Amino acid sequence: MRLIAWSSLRTRATSFGAYFLSVFFGTVLIGSFATLSSAGTGDVSTADADRLSTMGIVVGSWGALIVLFSLASTLTLVVGQRTAETALLRAVGATPKQVRRLVITESTLVTLAAVVIAAGPAWLVGDLVLGAMRETGMLSDGVGGHGQPVALTITGLGITLVAYFAARIATRRATRASVRASQREAATGPRRTSRWQIAAGLGLILIGLQLLVVTVTVMADDPDPMAPMSTAGPAGVFTTIGIATLSPVLLRLATSVFGFVLKPFGVAGHLARHDLRARAQALGATLAPITIFTGIAAGTAYLVAIQNKADAGLVKTPEAEDVELLNYVVVGMIALFAAIMVVNTLAAAVAARRQEFGRQQLAGATKAQIRQVMLLEAAFLSGTGIVLGAIASLAMMCPFSWVKLDSVLPGLGPWYLLGVAAVAATVTISATAVLTGRMLRRPALTLAA
Repeated sequence: MRLIAWSSLRTRATSFGAYFLSVFFGTVLIGSFATLSSAGTGDVSTADADRLSTMGIVVGSWGALIVLFSLASTLTLVVGQRTAETALLRAVGATPKQVRRLVITESTLVTLAAVVIAAGPAWLVGDLVLGAMRETGMLSDGVGGHGQPVALTITGLGITLVAYFAARIATRRATRASVRASQREAATGPRRTSRWQIAAGLGLILIGLQLLVVTVTVMADDPDPMAPMSTAGPAGVFTTIGIATLSPVLLRLATSVFGFVLKPFGVAGHLARHDLRARAQALGATLAPITIFTGIAAGTAYLVAIQNKADAGLVKTPEAEDVELLNYVVVGMIALFAAIMVVNTLAAAVAARRQEFGRQQLAGATKAQIRQVMLLEAAFLSGTGIVLGAIASLAMMCPFSWVKLDSVLPGLGPWYLLGVAAVAATVTISATAVLTGRMLRRPALTLAA
């Protein structure tokens, strides 16, 4: 199985490369802020330790939720693309246990490589953030790094364990179904979203709504003016991830209700609508990071704007400045990670359609027609993700606005959301155009083989 695993990694370099990048950037994001928490355990003042812990725990927890979801989503996409391979292995005598071992071996090798390589950049980013905090006066001049190896080791072990369990869960469908059912699924694609996935998505949304209620009730009376933000932010994060978890279901619904917008594009529009409906389970993995990018970036941007509006005319305390900087850091790093995940999942999804592109050309379709279908799919996905992300951001924006401004809506206009939407659409459509164009450079017979 080890030889098969190495061969599979070489053959599926694009898909596993996308997963490698997910683990790499996820480790950098979580690990860099884990080093901030560890710096707070060194020989520093109580005030410095509190600020470092806040930066590390808040950003680390928000980022960890998004990173771990992205890892599981990308790994599930990669494993799902191998349904035909796993069905063939079982048809020639491989046991379900051997198939699971193969997938787990592959994912573990990629995960360990990414975690080890990311340790250095994570350490560097953590030191850069520490330096920025010292320069802005948030920390004393003598505060430096402390315990980075331990923090990065714990981060790496945690991500490796999550990847291991995600691989086991992802292989359940391939190994529990019969060989014939697996072969049929490989030919037609998975049609249903598992009940566990739906339950997980609804559960996360419920947690987000509970935090929303806590924000407008308990935290509204807290003497700490920054307390409402500590629950409004996680409310938006949990709600956004919950909606992203339900992406396949919501994509089917969106295609059924709003798919008519593709009709004016003729044959390309018809094919795009058919693909969105038939590949909703796989394309849901692409829709999820678009939703997360829009929801987290727009929600946090409005959160900072609401706080600034509430503090207009007042002298900001050092704590308020800390929180404002913290939120900008959250927006920048998590939004960047989500944008990278959009490109990663698109790369894996386009690579999996290699044979489809070749067969379409052999059947008479031109490269321009295939490219148009892909761009229409990308546009519909980005539009759907932007709408879902905007809805999710309300769980972060509305309760905080109610507490700070006594209004459900902050009256700040749609400009923050439009800016985030423009970036999301540009990244999705441009990445699809580039990836599809690169794939179509190959001869049709090579792609169809």
